[in-house]
Amino acid sequence: MIFGLLRRAFGLVCALLVAWAAVSVPIGRRTAWGHLVAIFTTEPARQAAEDIEGIAIGSLHGGKRPQGGADGLVSGRSSPADVDDKTKATTEPSQGPAPRGKTPAPGSTHVRSAQQGVPAGS
Repeated sequence: MIFGLLRRAFGLVCALLVAWAAVSVPIGRRTAWGHLVAIFTTEPARQAAEDIEGIAIGSLHGGKRPQGGADGLVSGRSSPADVDDKTKATTEPSQGPAPRGKTPAPGSTHVRSAQQGVPAGS
């Protein structure tokens, strides 16, 4: 019982030490906390947060994603064709089945397989 208490106290002291170092020890021009704030306050991070919020709200309201703006575009990044694609029936698969077999090498952009109609050995 005493050993468990000491272990928890040691863990708490270590967590407090890491938190203190994150806000007070500089890493380059900023502290670790300053780097995190700089990363998560960029425009792409804000857009990602809005997209995730839209998905979460949509899942709460029965799968309907909210559309932003008068023209029905989400955050001004979608084209009208993309909006039409989003309104298609959800019973159709968005892609064909994944090819079976070996995993492609890193950096490879295309996998040839019999499913894609490519003859073996070409």
